[in-house]
Amino acid sequence: MNIKKLISYIVITLLVGSFFTLFIMDSFNIYNTMDKPFLSPNKIVFPIVWSVLYILMGISLYIVSESKYLNKDKSYLLYILQLLVNSAWPLFFFKFRLFFVSFFTFLKFKSISKYGKPPLYYNKGGHWIL
Repeated sequence: MNIKKLISYIVITLLVGSFFTLFIMDSFNIYNTMDKPFLSPNKIVFPIVWSVLYILMGISLYIVSESKYLNKDKSYLLYILQLLVNSAWPLFFFKFRLFFVSFFTFLKFKSISKYGKPPLYYNKGGHWIL
């Protein structure tokens, strides 16, 4: 196991995900003004969940890079698309308040997730992370 490579993939993923947060810091107040269901999480939950998501994405990238899967280029492309969609969602939702677009961005996120699973079937750990 190459720990330096694993840590670098996690850090790069966290940095890319955090980059878009710089543009929305002043826009998080919209969450407080929304009509939310009773069981809606507190706004402090979101940075924690997004950080965990990015850490898991970095781990899955490491697993793909170390696997014997022959078509890694496809997996890397899917990873980049997934990272961009994940990073763009808060920008659409909080900064631009494009709730309808955010919903479809979320659906695209789910379709990329479903499409990205087959390469990781060769490694059961990678499959469960995604």
